This record gives sequence, C-alpha cells and structure tokens, in this order.
Amino acid sequence: MKKRMLVLSAACAAGALVLSACGGGGAGESADGSVTLKLVAADYGDKASNSSTVYWEDVAKRFEAANPDIKVDVQVVNWNDIDAQVKTMIQSGNVPDVLQTGGYADKVADDLLHKAEDVLSPATLDNLVDTFAEAGEVDGVQYGIPFVSSARALFYNKKLLADAGVTEPPKSWADIEAAAEALKKKNPDVVPYALPLGPEEAQGETLIWELGNGGGYTGEDGAYTLDSKANVETFQWLRAHLVEPGLTVRMCGGFSEWV
Repeated sequence: MKKRMLVLSAACAAGALVLSACGGGGAGESADGSVTLKLVAADYGDKASNSSTVYWEDVAKRFEAANPDIKVDVQVVNWNDIDAQVKTMIQSGNVPDVLQTGGYADKVADDLLHKAEDVLSPATLDNLVDTFAEAGEVDGVQYGIPFVSSARALFYNKKLLADAGVTEPPKSWADIEAAAEALKKKNPDVVPYALPLGPEEAQGETLIWELGNGGGYTGEDGAYTLDSKANVETFQWLRAHLVEPGLTVRMCGGFSEWV
C-alpha cells in the first residue's frame, strides 16, 4: 500500500492541516510494535526564541505523553526551503508522516494524502470555518484541515500623510496613488509606497492585488488563470501608476502593506 502523509499547510487566507496516514506496517514501526512518526514542519521564525521548533517540540512532547507507544521525530526547515527538501524526501522514498507546508495540490495528484473526511469526525468537519475549509479543497474535495489563518493589513504613517495634506487613509487604488503623489510632492527624496513583490511572500502580495481587481490565481473551475484579463490589467495599473512614476520601492516610505 502506498504511504500517505499528514500535511499541515499554510496559505494566504488560512493554513490547513492536511492529515494522512501510512500504509503497510505503519510509520517507522519497530519490532516491539512501537511507532515513530516523522514530522516535517516549516520554520517561520527568525531566531531560536521564536522558531517554530519550540511549538512543534511541545506538540510532540504532549502527544507522546498521551500516546506512550508513539514517538515523534521533529524536523523543522526554513519555510523558503521546505518544499524543495520535501520533494527530495518523497523522491528518495523518505516520505514524512506529518508535513506542514504551503501547498499540497501536487501531493493530492500523486495520491499521497488522505481526504479530510477520512481523518476527522463529522462533528469536527462541521465545526470548521467554511471559508478556511474550502481553501483546503482540491477539485472539490477537502484535504486541507484549517490550522492557522492570517490577515494582510495596510500600514501607513499618519504624520507623514498629514504633513502631505492627506487626511484620510487610502481606501482604494486611486487613493493610494493620490497619497503617494502627495508624499512625493512634499518630499521628493521619499519613496512613498512599499510594494512587497520581492523574494519574500511575493505570491501573497500578488494575490492581494489580483483579488482587488476581480482576478486571482484560479477561476471558478479551479484552473489557473494567471494571464486573465483582470490580472493583466492589475499589473499594468501597478506599472503605470506606481512603478513608472517612481512612487514605490520595496519596504520604504510613508505607508506599506505588511506581509
């Protein structure tokens, strides 16, 4: 029987815990019947004190205390590198039993995951937030189990905006452009808007702008629509209204979108 994983996955709107199991004799089963589960998780911290290792080792410790015959081998990998490392693990036959990462559609295609209904009780499934549960679906079937969620917010410097004569926070693309122009006029040396489309979380910022124009990565049928009219118009607007006029640069200026 093919070995299947438990995958914990994080997305823009919600993270999803996708559970899976192992076939055959079990995950790392020893002669005495004890089992060792291999947990691979993404590290979202930037130092030892806030490393995800702290969280997962605590989870493993409490799980082991409640299940004395099961051990958990915790491996935490930087979130920038985890997908590549997991791909190598799978290709070499070293498939994790529990995996927390950012995506899982490819693993569904390779039949590596259980459906959520196979590992959760009906009561638990019914108790999930609908939007988050739907974010864990592939072709209408839920594999992702909501685990964490996050929200993007627009941060702005009230003093800089006030000094430039902007009395209300930006509420639309046109407002952002107008505020940025006012900041630039007030201080030509200031780059007003920070547009995080660099190497970190660019996919999240991209999706925010696309959704703001009725676009997105996929259409209603789940197929990719990266070059849709709405998406193309979105980035044409960004180029024409923020980039070319010199109103944006990564992580500088009077206000920025935090990711």
